[in-house]
Amino acid sequence: MEKELEFNYKTKYYKLGEINSETKQVWWVLHGYGQLGKFFIQKFKSLAENKVCIIAPEGILWAGLFPTDMNFEKGNYLLKGKEIVQVIGRQDPFITKEKIDEMEKLNQKLKLNPKIMEFDGGHEIDLHVLLTLAFN
Repeated sequence: MEKELEFNYKTKYYKLGEINSETKQVWWVLHGYGQLGKFFIQKFKSLAENKVCIIAPEGILWAGLFPTDMNFEKGNYLLKGKEIVQVIGRQDPFITKEKIDEMEKLNQKLKLNPKIMEFDGGHEIDLHVLLTLAFN
């Protein structure tokens, strides 16, 4: 039997850069399972040096798939009209053809049309991809 539980809690977040009149962009970056925000955010230093504010809350989702138990129908409206980019490392051992098919089915179900960016690399954050996303 499935039940819902609602709760409020506080969590940590980490920030690089400032939000002020010179800020070009604000990025919310979500790390993968088992990572910590304070280490993950360091991979975005080059963006912060270019007037991009980076915020990394403790919690999910770079170079991976959405959790299978996530209720997308409930919050799907939050994704409507937003630019969504799926970044895939061509040598990522965690992203198989089956996983890509699974994400495509989910995109269709949610009526999303994300931009797909691939790079030569594995399960990592590619600096060229970051700079392309931020400044193109």
